[in-house]
Amino acid sequence: MSCRGAPSTAGRGGTGHYGTPEGVAAMVAHLAGPEAAGVTGSVFTVDAGANA
Repeated sequence: MSCRGAPSTAGRGGTGHYGTPEGVAAMVAHLAGPEAAGVTGSVFTVDAGANA
């Protein structure tokens, strides 16, 4: 299943769907927590593998 007008992720290593606001919120919550205290200078792409 793909989003209307969006490029297909078939065969590109993606999960077959795009990221969601909930996925972004989960990443933000993780980075704001103590588990991510050592994470610095990083870029995180939350797109369910669409750009893999």
